[in-house]
Amino acid sequence: MPFCTTCGACADDGANFCTKCGRPLQGASPAQNNREQTREKAWFEEQLRGLEPKVTCAYCLHRRPKNVCGSEQSPRYGVTVKHEDQCNSFVNNPAQLHFIRAMFMDEFGNKFGLDPRQTVAEFRKAIEAGIPKDDELRARLCIGKNLDGWARSVGLEVRKWLALAETEQALSEMEQALEIDRDGGFGFFSEPKNRYQLRRLDNLYAAKGAMISIEKGHGDVTSDAAAVEYWDSKLPRCAYLPSTPLLVTMSDAGFSYSRMGMRERAIQCFQSVLTAAPVDPFDEDGFEAGLRQKAKTCLRFLYEQDEQ
Repeated sequence: MPFCTTCGACADDGANFCTKCGRPLQGASPAQNNREQTREKAWFEEQLRGLEPKVTCAYCLHRRPKNVCGSEQSPRYGVTVKHEDQCNSFVNNPAQLHFIRAMFMDEFGNKFGLDPRQTVAEFRKAIEAGIPKDDELRARLCIGKNLDGWARSVGLEVRKWLALAETEQALSEMEQALEIDRDGGFGFFSEPKNRYQLRRLDNLYAAKGAMISIEKGHGDVTSDAAAVEYWDSKLPRCAYLPSTPLLVTMSDAGFSYSRMGMRERAIQCFQSVLTAAPVDPFDEDGFEAGLRQKAKTCLRFLYEQDEQ
């Protein structure tokens, strides 16, 4: 039985593509690959067209955040419903079909070469038409992810990448997702798998702060003050969470504060990095462990300065 050299999953005899990750299997000819890609894309488009509204709670106008029924005429009023549940109080909400279609596009679109901006457009239709706040949270997070992914794929140098309208929109959408989570008390980003999604926002904050420090600096001397002014306006957005997910930004801010001689602020930043819950629970490349080790080293240095 063949196996996929990309993800290691077992494949059926005669298969050209891995059913788990979608990558071509070794031994498949270009012509076979093209035929398989055409067939897979046709399947994707057929599935997308087949998504139609159903008379279930998933598509109902009365479904509220946390899947609570909001129809006083329903026997399930005020209780949590399942998406497949039904009752005679059903009222179709067209926004829900846009949301369900967008989630399908988000999951499978990249595999079949779909432009991420098409997925974004579908999510925007759902938001504009009106979906529950927790669905809006997910929609905005997905919009941010897709726009950020598209902007990075263009291959521009950092300054131009950060200046793209799509990059600015990605940052804004992820910030709005945070606000909805905080104001609605959903606890969405407290869950490890969702906390992990904030790495994109962290990297954007770190990159923008670094670019601001260059732009506001003089010659080869960067401006730490300009960078931390930007970061100080952003870091509080995650203050409602049990621990910060912005490890890169917090670490960079710690270095800037240290260079500025603001010892206590630097210590606060490095301690936040050390005590934060994992953002990437696997950390296979050791990046997160490296950040924590640097924070530990910097704290030791700052404390030793007091003893001298």
